[in-house]
Amino acid sequence: MHPTAVVRRLALALAAASIAVPAAAQQLPPAVIAVINMQVLLEESSAAKSIRGQVEKLRTDFQDEVNRQDQRLREQEQELKRQQSVLAPEAFNAKRRDFQQQVAKAQENVQTRLRELDELAARGLNDVRRALLPILVDLSKEQGYNIVFANTQLVFASKQLDITDEVLKRINTSLPAVNLQAVPKAGAPAPAPAAAQTKGGPAPQGARTGTTTTKGGPAPQDQTPPAAGQPQRKTN
Repeated sequence: MHPTAVVRRLALALAAASIAVPAAAQQLPPAVIAVINMQVLLEESSAAKSIRGQVEKLRTDFQDEVNRQDQRLREQEQELKRQQSVLAPEAFNAKRRDFQQQVAKAQENVQTRLRELDELAARGLNDVRRALLPILVDLSKEQGYNIVFANTQLVFASKQLDITDEVLKRINTSLPAVNLQAVPKAGAPAPAPAAAQTKGGPAPQGARTGTTTTKGGPAPQDQTPPAAGQPQRKTN
């Protein structure tokens, strides 16, 4: 092919490309952006506040249970110390191992219950997140937004783009509260449907063995002490 013809075809191809790109770009609507503050919505909405209130009530009840069991374990510890001088070494060592197993079980139970409480609170907040989507869809239809960002994704955004207050008002109307009792429980049944330590919550008191102090708290309520009829003293 003649060089002039090659150049002419190349020029035509570039011209067609320069026309096609703007045409394709024109098919996209202009960006209409809104911004929401998720932290405010997940802390200040009435539903989020209802979740916190229920979790704190469950935490308080659980702390009371921990304190009662802690006292029982301390009493068992003191009784074990008194028995050390009257029991045969084998019998005393068996009782000490049993007590230490109870303390270990107590720690495990506390950690499990604390994780359950964290999971329960998280599932409650997921209900709030799910309730946000239809609100954002409605606002987008009304105001013409086609992009909604969480403010944590942005370096800067004009305050005029922030629709948090309007979203907060609408979610307070559509979801005034979340009933955590209706949220499926995870793990074994417990007086409080959950129990993981949330930020800022109280830590269970410790239960002590004969040699160390545990940090996990008391054993479960269904953990029974040695039977009353079990021999506790050596006979002469």
